[in-house]
Amino acid sequence: MGIESATEMGLLTLDRHQTVGNRSALLDICGELDISAQFTIMTFNPDANLNTLRADLASCGGFAGIH
Repeated sequence: MGIESATEMGLLTLDRHQTVGNRSALLDICGELDISAQFTIMTFNPDANLNTLRADLASCGGFAGIH
């Protein structure tokens, strides 16, 4: 599962068949099971704007169990 955007619009733009909620749940499960999770935020997608940029940057530190 790719973690490319913190917004539903970004996920739609990148044709990801998941939701922000799916991504958050998966990362929580990985944390509970002590599974390493690496991800890259693709901040500058074609539909990016200041709001999506802020959401992507804020999400980088907001996942449980990730330091």
